Amino acid sequence: MSWHYRVIRHPDRSLALHEVYCDEAGRPDGCTVEPIGFVANEEEGLSGIVEALEMALKDARERPILDMASFGTKQ
Repeated sequence: MSWHYRVIRHPDRSLALHEVYCDEAGRPDGCTVEPIGFVANEEEGLSGIVEALEMALKDARERPILDMASFGTKQ
């Protein structure tokens, strides 16, 4: 299984960033229930947060918006 960040449209039409999990063929198969936040421990420090933010920004720019309804109960 793999994952990436995706912008997801919620039923109220708001947009939020989530981790999306993909099946073996690379298709979105589930997502986090709550939007993600960026936290790093002391060892990871600022660079840990910056790396995660950069990855999220890249994924958000390159991947289309998904609808939360498309996941059904796979959250």
